[in-house]
Amino acid sequence: MRVAIDEPQALFTSCMEESLAVRGIWRVPAAPQTVSVPLATTSEPLLEFVSPSLAELVKVTNKESLNLYAERLGLRFTRERTGTESYAALRDAMAQELTRRGISTRLLRAADGSGLSRYNVATARGLVGVIYTSLKESYANALLESLPIAGVDGTLASTAVSNGARGLIRAKTGTLSGQKAYVGIAERPHDPEHPRVVFALMLGNIDEQPTLTANQVFERFAEAMVSLPLR
Repeated sequence: MRVAIDEPQALFTSCMEESLAVRGIWRVPAAPQTVSVPLATTSEPLLEFVSPSLAELVKVTNKESLNLYAERLGLRFTRERTGTESYAALRDAMAQELTRRGISTRLLRAADGSGLSRYNVATARGLVGVIYTSLKESYANALLESLPIAGVDGTLASTAVSNGARGLIRAKTGTLSGQKAYVGIAERPHDPEHPRVVFALMLGNIDEQPTLTANQVFERFAEAMVSLPLR
C-alpha cells in the first residue's frame, strides 16, 4: 500500500524516536546554552548494516529494472572516477569510459544513471558496443548473471518464447513513453561459428497501436536471434 505523506521527515523522526524508546533511549530535549549536558561515557552500536556486494546490487537492479538503484550506481561510478557526485561529472566520466573502450561519444551520451532523462542519447550501435566490451572485462560473468532471462525471470519472465529459445536470451529492457529498447545477449548453441551474439533492438512510436506490440516484436526477434542463420 502506498500512502502520500505531507511531512515525511516528521514521520521518520517519530518512527525513529519510537524505535529508540523501545530500547530505552529517550530523546534529550534541547538544553539552554547555560546548561551543560554531560556526554555519555560509553557507547553501544544501534545498528550494523553490511551492504550486499556490487554484483548483487547490479543483479537486482537489472532483473527488476530499479531506476533508483541504477541512478545511485551511476553516481557511485562517477564519484569513484571523479571524486564528486554530480550529473555534469557523470557525463564527463561516462564519456571518458566510452573513449577508453573505443566507442564514439557520438553514439552514446549519458545525462543520468537511470536512463529516464530525455537528454540521454543512445544508438543501437553504441549500446551493442557497451555490452560487447563489457564481456571482455573481469565482471563479465556478473553482468551475464544480472540480465533478465526471456521466459524465465525478471522483467522478461512473461516473455512468450518457444522452448527452443527459453533460457538463451538475456536482455535489459528500457521503457519511455512510446519507446522501448532491448539490449543483451543471445546464445546460439548450434552455431559453432557464432555461439554468442550481442544485440540491441530499439522500438519507437509504439503508442500508435501498431499491429504487433513491443513485446511481440521482441519475441519474434529473440526467436530469430537464436534459430536463424546470421547474415
